Amino acid sequence: QVYINDVETTTHYHQLTTLQIDAEQITAIYLSPQDPDYFQAGEQPVALYRYQLTLIRE
Repeated sequence: QVYINDVETTTHYHQLTTLQIDAEQITAIYLSPQDPDYFQAGEQPVALYRYQLTLIRE
C-alpha cells in the first residue's frame, strides 16, 4: 500500500557577494492520516533532512 506523506521545506538564504548565495535548507516529513503510525507520530515530523547549499552565478 502506498502512503502520500506531507513534506515541508524551509530555506534560509544569505547573500555573500553579488555572485554567491549560501543557503541552509531543512525538509521535514510528516505522516499522512492513512499511515498506521499517524496518531503515534502526532504532529511531529518523522524525518528531518538538513542541507547546506551554495549558489554561484556564472
